[in-house]
Parts: sequence; structure tokens; C-alpha cells
Amino acid sequence: MNRLAWLFFSYAIGAILLAGCVSPPPADPVTASLNEPLILAVGDSTTIDGDVLTLTSIVEDSRCPSQVECAWTGRAVLQFQLDTADGQRSDFQLITIHSPARTTQAVQAGHIFTLNTLEPYPETPDHKIPQRDYRATVTVAPLATAECPLHENDPDGYLTLICRHISDNGIDVKPADPAGYQIKDIQETTENGRPVAQVFLNCCGMGDFAVIDIGTGEVLSFRTGDF
Repeated sequence: MNRLAWLFFSYAIGAILLAGCVSPPPADPVTASLNEPLILAVGDSTTIDGDVLTLTSIVEDSRCPSQVECAWTGRAVLQFQLDTADGQRSDFQLITIHSPARTTQAVQAGHIFTLNTLEPYPETPDHKIPQRDYRATVTVAPLATAECPLHENDPDGYLTLICRHISDNGIDVKPADPAGYQIKDIQETTENGRPVAQVFLNCCGMGDFAVIDIGTGEVLSFRTGDF
């Protein structure tokens, strides 16, 4: 092989090796629809209602293997990242069991995120599932409804959550309007070991009152004020 041919051959081999070392650019997030189940692998991102949702990792999978009898069903903990259209970023978790909180749901940026399933399921105690093999099915729904709109001065959506809780459970709050509450005060504390918000409302008598799980948005209790 003459010198010119050798130089060309060396250049070609170098170019091939270099190309093999360069990672392809990350794919653009896939656009998903509200209220439709979407499937995410670890590292996948999806754009939904202008925000970008990413499943960053499965931080725990202690689910009882299907071929074993366990005293506890175990759980899987999924870590998510949400980048909103206005440049805000938040991290939150969804967990496969209610223990006792509704951990399969989380309220973020005016939406309710619900974990439907996590596959595959472990079969034996030594069955370690690689991160790349997990597939989570999640549904994203608007927090607000026609009967329970969002409120400008309520960034955590507490008033909307309370309104929906009243509507879903058929609670009579007359003379209050479930969509017309205003917040008098919020006190953050713990209840049964988890962070909660005690929300004091502007109606009626001694004031209506709700307790909301800060992590999941679940309304744990609600009472009307005594006259």
C-alpha cells in the first residue's frame, strides 16, 4: 500500500471510530394528550399541555415477587421531573401503593399525575430489573374543571382540590359556594408522619377547614365551620 493510500485508509478508520464515540443528539420529547395514558421508559420525556414530563429513575422496587408469598406487597417508587412552560422545574414521586396516602397521584403545576401501572413485575427475589426495561403508564389530567376553576392567588391549587373533594363526595357546604372559597390562612404541619397543609377558609360561621397532603394533593379531611 503506497503512502497516499495508507493515509486515506487511516483517515477513514479514524473517522469511523470517532463517529462511533459521538452520542446521537437526544430525541425531542414526544407530545402526549391530556387524559390519555402515556407510556414512559426511564429517561423518556413527553410534552403535555406545554410542560415537559420526564421519568428520571426508579428509585426503589421492593414489590413482592410474583412467585413468592410475602407479608407485605412492597412498592415501587418512581422519580419524575416536570419542566413547565414558564421555566419552573419541580421533582416529585409516584408510588405504586396507598400507604396510607394516595401516593399513586400527585398534583403539580395545575395538573393531576396518576400512575396506572409499572411493568415488568418481578418474578423471583433475585430478579433485578434493569432501569432501561421499566415502562410506566401515567395519565395526566387538568386539576381544574368547569365547576372547580383555578384561582389566581392559589398557586398550589388548594381551593380547586377542596372544591373537587366537596363535589366528588356530595358534601353540603351551604351557604358556601365550593368554587367561591377564599383562603384565610394556611398552616403547614405533619399528620401521621407526612407533611400537610391546614387550610382555613373564609366561610362560614367559625370557618370551613381542610387538611391537604402536600406531597400528593389528597384532601385528607374537610369540615364545615360551627355557628
